[in-house]
Amino acid sequence: MLAGAEPRHAETVHALRQEVLAEGRYFLSTPDHSAEALSRTRHAIYEHGADPQSLYLLARSQGVVLGVLTLSCPPVPRLRHLVRLEVFVAADARGQGLGRGLVQSGITWAIAHPRIHKLSLAVMADNVRALSLYTSLDFREEGRRIGEVREADGTLRDDVLMARSV
Repeated sequence: MLAGAEPRHAETVHALRQEVLAEGRYFLSTPDHSAEALSRTRHAIYEHGADPQSLYLLARSQGVVLGVLTLSCPPVPRLRHLVRLEVFVAADARGQGLGRGLVQSGITWAIAHPRIHKLSLAVMADNVRALSLYTSLDFREEGRRIGEVREADGTLRDDVLMARSV
């Protein structure tokens, strides 16, 4: 079931995000278990709800949050025609179409907002599953930041910039 996030969901959303970040492969951020990080999650949910050009969507099953999609519109007036997409799904819920459903819902939502003309995102170049999903939904590579991310062992990873028109 997909539903908009509310500040009361902050703890569950934060816990899921921490789980995904702990995997250490898909996002630039690392887990931060401080109360401040939880308050930022709560604030982000509130801010998305207050901005008609932003979306914070949850995928839940039996009350458990399994995935999250955010579409964030930059506050800069010259960029208000685009939204930045971020999605994360619980490890045990991947490969079941949940991420696809979240992204498709985000695309549908963006199409219904006439001021929005572009969805953009960044994804690690070795995240083959995500690249395949985004490509299948008409996102195209717009650029690549070579060696953008340095892992603890010194390995460098590329960050791929993708976008699609709506």
